[in-house]
Amino acid sequence: LKFEVVLLNVMKGPRTPGIATLLVAIASVAPNALAFLIVPAPQRIGRTPSSRRDRNVLFAADDSVIRLTSLIRYPVKSGGAELLTEAIMTPEGVAGDRRFMVTRHDGSYLTQREIPRLATLEARTDEADSSSILLRSGGSSIGVNVQRLSSLTDASLFGASLKLVDQGADVGNWLAGALGPPPVRVGGGNVISMLQQTLQGAPPYRLLHAPRDGESPPLRNGAGLSDQAPYLLISEESLAALNEKRAGEDLPPVPMSRFRPNFVVSNCDGAHAEDGWSTVTIGDSKFRVIGPCPRCTVPDVEQASGERDTASDGPMATLKGYRAKRGRGVLFGVYLMALNPGSIVRVGDQVETE
Repeated sequence: LKFEVVLLNVMKGPRTPGIATLLVAIASVAPNALAFLIVPAPQRIGRTPSSRRDRNVLFAADDSVIRLTSLIRYPVKSGGAELLTEAIMTPEGVAGDRRFMVTRHDGSYLTQREIPRLATLEARTDEADSSSILLRSGGSSIGVNVQRLSSLTDASLFGASLKLVDQGADVGNWLAGALGPPPVRVGGGNVISMLQQTLQGAPPYRLLHAPRDGESPPLRNGAGLSDQAPYLLISEESLAALNEKRAGEDLPPVPMSRFRPNFVVSNCDGAHAEDGWSTVTIGDSKFRVIGPCPRCTVPDVEQASGERDTASDGPMATLKGYRAKRGRGVLFGVYLMALNPGSIVRVGDQVETE
């Protein structure tokens, strides 16, 4: 029995794709022989045990099985994406996902809704909750030694009061150069904080960190620093349906990155099949479907440039035409919560649903 083997070097780092280095095909004499794809793990993965760090992901090219095709985290809330090959699941999301948040000096949160350029803020850590983080925007960068023992700073996120750790004035000033001045807070801000900023020349931004000590309860009942829930899943079939409708409107396709999922799956039974799921199992990791994701205006932000589409040309305009549900908003993707935190999810894992 002969086999067909394809070896692709697809990733040299988190941003730069590699070049195919070997393609050896030996035709099989068996008519139903499976082809296998071997994908090298990237150099940076979410707090994976060292014995797994160089593990290749091996999966059969079986179109009848739903599989995880992308695993993504966002170290800074509303910042750039980091593609992973495997990661540990926690009660508050993929390990290392949205543990940092950019705020005004008074601790009020900021997202791409207020500052679209946050999309261009790249963040890289060596591990999921490591001792340092590297931020980059355009040609400028800054390394930050993560502060965990500093006094806690008051912050707010969607009405919830939080206690987070300020990462210092240097990164606050760097953010001012990278993002420009922050927008004026609707309804005003913390008067004492604004006076302090004016009188002491404090930076207009803070980078705040949400450390985990293993004993504190999950932040915001498990939502962490995400908008509503710790995990977001979208199928490739749902995106294909959106882009098919955009083609009919003479509009260009949009990539999955516009919707900022953690899990992307393929081989589903049609577009929006995920809407009907109640549980999802990815490899050995089990999740409960909380409900559909009502979309805000962030999908109208081009993630590579931080530029916002016009209201008529963005994907939200297309989605409103067929995914708007009365009293629920414009729905795209589903929110999940982990049922067995501590498990590991890997790209290529089989996905089972109920």
